[in-house]
Amino acid sequence: MDRRAHRRPGRRGRDPDRPRAGRGLLRHRRARPLPETLAAALAVDVEEWKAEIPQITEWFEKFGDDLPAVLWTELDGLKARLGL
Repeated sequence: MDRRAHRRPGRRGRDPDRPRAGRGLLRHRRARPLPETLAAALAVDVEEWKAEIPQITEWFEKFGDDLPAVLWTELDGLKARLGL
């Protein structure tokens, strides 16, 4: 008897686009970033963000009353965290 006849319907074998465990993309998940790489990725340049605030405010004002109030609230929180 042909074993393929007992397969579940619609299943034609392994999906070639899906990585296997222990190979390809999944293997790289176990790699740990170097501390200096992680620090650089998470670094926040406060002065750069302070310089962006006027531009963000100008952008928000272009939307007028159509801009959700929660975005203004978030901007106010950002200003407070930056000491503005």
